[in-house]
Amino acid sequence: MVLYKLPDTAGKLPGTAGKSAQEVPVRHIKEHGHITRKEVEKLLGVKERWARQILHDMVKAGILQAIGRGKGRIYILNGG
Repeated sequence: MVLYKLPDTAGKLPGTAGKSAQEVPVRHIKEHGHITRKEVEKLLGVKERWARQILHDMVKAGILQAIGRGKGRIYILNGG
């Protein structure tokens, strides 16, 4: 799995600077139960294409599970 490192200025949430792009969605899912691509965009301060790639890689690595299709798709922790 590719670890995307966020620049120090990225992210909208306190504490996201310097974290890997995978840590932020996992933390959000643990707090809220699931995450959407749109939420990843906002939390990480990235464009749609990068958010999709991050989520795709996390699903492929077995970290996340995708549920649903299209705009209704959500992501949960695999096995959760």
